[in-house]
Amino acid sequence: MGGPHCQAAAYCLWEAFFCVGLCLGLIVLYRERANRKAEEARARSEELAARLQEANRRLKVYAERAEEVATAQERTRLARELHDAVKHGLA
Repeated sequence: MGGPHCQAAAYCLWEAFFCVGLCLGLIVLYRERANRKAEEARARSEELAARLQEANRRLKVYAERAEEVATAQERTRLARELHDAVKHGLA
């Protein structure tokens, strides 16, 4: 019944199904890998964004402090000049 041609056809069909299954399996594996890589990249981006926000916050604090110091230095300079002017005016 069937003979060698049927056996060869059945074997070719089996090979075709095997190849399709193998290809689908590889696609699933590569897709999972790509998803994992994308998730890792997203997590890394979120970490970097958080670090950048913290650095920006610290920079703002530093800038505010630098402005306060500059204002205090200018006040000190003006007070010294006023003191010297009054001192020379009285002498």
